[in-house]
Amino acid sequence: MKAVLALGLSLGFSTPVNAQQAPKISGYVQPSLAARYLPQAVPEYRIAYGLEESRAGLRIRGQGNDAWSYNIYLYLTGETIDVLTKAIALDTDNDGDAEKIYTRSESAARNLLREASAAWTPSESLTVQFGRMSVPYTTQAQANDTELLFPQRASPNAVFFEGRDLGALAKMDVNDGVVQAQIGVFNGTGQAMGVDSQSGALYAVRLDLNPLGGFDRSETGDARGPFRIGIGAGLIAHPYTKYDGAGYPSTGVVDFRGTASVRMTGGGFHILAEGLGRYEADTITHRPVTALGAFGQAGWRSMGGLEPVFRLGWTVEDLSFAPQHTYWGEAGFNYYLKNTQQTTNPVRLGIHYVGEMRLTERETAHGASAQALVRF
Repeated sequence: MKAVLALGLSLGFSTPVNAQQAPKISGYVQPSLAARYLPQAVPEYRIAYGLEESRAGLRIRGQGNDAWSYNIYLYLTGETIDVLTKAIALDTDNDGDAEKIYTRSESAARNLLREASAAWTPSESLTVQFGRMSVPYTTQAQANDTELLFPQRASPNAVFFEGRDLGALAKMDVNDGVVQAQIGVFNGTGQAMGVDSQSGALYAVRLDLNPLGGFDRSETGDARGPFRIGIGAGLIAHPYTKYDGAGYPSTGVVDFRGTASVRMTGGGFHILAEGLGRYEADTITHRPVTALGAFGQAGWRSMGGLEPVFRLGWTVEDLSFAPQHTYWGEAGFNYYLKNTQQTTNPVRLGIHYVGEMRLTERETAHGASAQALVRF
């Protein structure tokens, strides 16, 4: 895909001031001890625990000049993927034909480079961003990893869209965040062009309205913060072509996804509810595949630093043919240590429970974790 973003916007350009040349470095370390229990699983996989959910991140921001800035986000996690490093055909009976293939795999880190982008800001109300970044679909996908109410984003959010992608994005901000609009075009695979066996641009549009004034995507309420409310909607259109092993087109696919959200914050409270939907069809089966989902979460951060949090989620996949219903329930506590150094990033301790029920398969799962989030 050859990403091209052509936007004609007349906004009365003005030059930004107070550009900072020195890069700003921030980051976090989040050790996490997690356990999982799967009652219906075989004994080998029934119970698992460890530090695999631990992670750390490093972010570098800076100004190239008055109008250009950059953002780099490096991400390390205890989770790994197996990478095939060697494959050898074995002829066990010496008949000239290979009966087995010997393989060797090694573990590799995931998502080392999470974001890397450059942004052009020709005016106070317009920014155009290029590189690897979050796709503006759900409101939760745009929240920083360190500003989430729970250690992870809601499971329905991950079912419909997760991860970053390469592309270009235009952001418009009107009246100090009262109206926020985003439109972008992306590769659609999360990878560089030519890496995946499909080709087709992904188009994303999102609109947010905040009638009482703009506020950031942080999900952790400010105990002294003013009341704010926002509604938003996002749409993704992804027409693409799949290719067979020989490199020829095999299937055409159209993929549409939509979301609507409402969020409120003030006096330590933070409430977020979001609904999601998807429609997908291909040129071979002509059978639409649809899915629906929703989640809601709430937390209250007291003056003493204790923050109880709750979340419920639901998805139904393949709704038009063989519906698969899944439900989630989560609860826990965050505690913000007293900030003696008067910094804006207090250490946060957390303990959380998550339960999952796959109603169609009649399977359940339970998990718990304890974390410490240290930001700098």
